[in-house]
Amino acid sequence: MLVCFVTILAIQEQAVRGQTASSKLATVLGDLARSVPQDRSGSWFSALSRQVTLAAMPRSVQDAASSQRLRLDGNNTVQVYILLTEISENIVARLRSSGVQVELTDAAARRVQARVPVRSLQRIAGLPFVSFIRLPSYARRHAGAVVTEG
Repeated sequence: MLVCFVTILAIQEQAVRGQTASSKLATVLGDLARSVPQDRSGSWFSALSRQVTLAAMPRSVQDAASSQRLRLDGNNTVQVYILLTEISENIVARLRSSGVQVELTDAAARRVQARVPVRSLQRIAGLPFVSFIRLPSYARRHAGAVVTEG
């Protein structure tokens, strides 16, 4: 009985540990991270791997890229908002040392806009001060004639 109980606890603990980083990624970013080999070590060389091919990505990633909600560049980085438990110089420095290119800091909303190497998404999401990683909200521009009932 005790062996069974210990086994169940070990399985649950592994499931919780395995969920932590993935559950901190928005759905599209989670799909992207699962389709690209992830760097667990923080090596700068892994970010220099071959170019990410959108044609090989899941449909959700392709749709987000074609609608320009997901912005990948030629350096295999994706633009994201990283929501944090708090913002401090130390935390921003730790993000930078993890390979994150911080573009903007919003202390009131406890978030940074940044570029993250695609192969580092799960590792960055696993940092203890990261609450969630999602795509930025971009303004939509409507051009051309619009027909309405009004």
